[in-house]
Amino acid sequence: MVKRENAEELKKLTEAKAAMDETQLAELVKETADLKAEQTSVDSKEKLDTLPKLSLADLTKKDKDFDIQVGEKHGMTVLTHDVASAGIVYSQLILDMSVLPIDYVPLLPILMNLLFDVGAGKFSAKEFKNEICTHTGGISVGKMNALKMGKDGAVGNPNDIVFRLIVSGKAVADQAAKLFELMHMGIVDSKLDDKARVLETLKSQKSGMESSLRSSGSSYSSTRMYARRSLSGYFDELTSGITYYEALPALLEEAERSWPTLLAKLQSMNKLLLQNEALVINLSGDKQTLTKVDPLVDAFVKSLLDSANKSRADAKGPFVTDAMEGKPLLRIQDEDEGFVVPTPVNYVVRGGALFSEGDHVSGKYDVVVRLISQSYMWDKVRVMGGAYGGGCSVSHYSGTFLCYSYRDPNLKTTLDTFDAVATYLEKLKFSDGDVDQLIIGAVGTLDKPVSPSSKGQISMARWLLNDELEYRQKRRDEMLSTTAADFKEFSKLMRAAAKRFRNSIFGSKTAFAKANNALAEGREIPLKKLQ
Repeated sequence: MVKRENAEELKKLTEAKAAMDETQLAELVKETADLKAEQTSVDSKEKLDTLPKLSLADLTKKDKDFDIQVGEKHGMTVLTHDVASAGIVYSQLILDMSVLPIDYVPLLPILMNLLFDVGAGKFSAKEFKNEICTHTGGISVGKMNALKMGKDGAVGNPNDIVFRLIVSGKAVADQAAKLFELMHMGIVDSKLDDKARVLETLKSQKSGMESSLRSSGSSYSSTRMYARRSLSGYFDELTSGITYYEALPALLEEAERSWPTLLAKLQSMNKLLLQNEALVINLSGDKQTLTKVDPLVDAFVKSLLDSANKSRADAKGPFVTDAMEGKPLLRIQDEDEGFVVPTPVNYVVRGGALFSEGDHVSGKYDVVVRLISQSYMWDKVRVMGGAYGGGCSVSHYSGTFLCYSYRDPNLKTTLDTFDAVATYLEKLKFSDGDVDQLIIGAVGTLDKPVSPSSKGQISMARWLLNDELEYRQKRRDEMLSTTAADFKEFSKLMRAAAKRFRNSIFGSKTAFAKANNALAEGREIPLKKLQ
């Protein structure tokens, strides 16, 4: 199809050129030159001064903590958050997945799709959904897979992760008892023996991922980058990355031919999650609502503990807890890689370890990275390169730095652009006003409006990840004190880390061939076949 479309486009261009006289061709050349000049031009100070501006004095200097109270009921941790919820209670049941065997981790997407989507207790799937829709604002299942913050807010141990299954629900206070009853039923008594639903889920996932390989390659590439850096990244790769995609045919075959074996694994996972003592309940609501539902929470906790005592399952390791101790050490191979997909555009990601365990990632570097994304990458990769998007990021948790492009007609040119970031930073010349505007843009990302339900979830996540207020305040103070010298300092860090950076790219066969022909010997991108 690509060859046919390219031929059709070339035919149209050839015919259009043939229909032009010398004057029209000259005018077209001039228009193209004018466009390129406009793309590379910088707005004058006079033009920029016409825009309304904030100053550093307008910014909030203090970081904020959302309300959180840490308590317990019958030995189970209960977190509560006083938020303006207008009589609604938002609830999360948080189950620790570190008790699972590592071999079971790839089955998580199946289990998560089944819970609350099949029947439970005395209800069929349709009846159970009707109960949820009638009495609540919805119940959903998700997971939290993230690195904990290290000592004093530094990059932490790459194996020290929070790996939790989270069941979220909401209801008005008068329906809270029903909400907790349905949450308990769905997690304790789901009818996981729905083979048809499992097959439908796996086929749907396979089809969806095949499509997204052509439209979201940068997401898959970024996941693989993080899978080289931490256990959290590795588990993301195992449950939503290329590794999971390649495992789907075998999972489908197991569901078809060895259904009792697969069912036993899913049921074992469910029981293991329940019998773990590290259950947490997270509740958000206004004071009146939290007071009203408190006795119901007490009953909910008792029912969970009672079910946990009855839910016993044996499983063989190694377990996720073993991997959190580095035994085994789980990472994908650190190497350049290219995946050929049937698409006329490319998804180019380059990066790796910029900081290591124990290093402090200064908030000043958030300002630097924002400039690279919003100015350099925007101009080079999108405006002049024609990509749909591009940017870069740095993680305070893993110390990983990435450059990426999205729906990119280029490959080699984009890699050259990534390689030139340090040079770009070294050549920058700033006035104090320029740096202030960059700081304002970066700090603005910290203070976005947050809904009442999100406040409780953010506060809960911070508690689990050891992301304390003093660390966030330090990061904000660093952002506010950014100077022109910090951009040069970041360029030095990039040059020192350049040899550790790797490429992970999704693109067309033609693009890889052209790029590898143009790249220096030893820098060619090895191609991998998707299984």
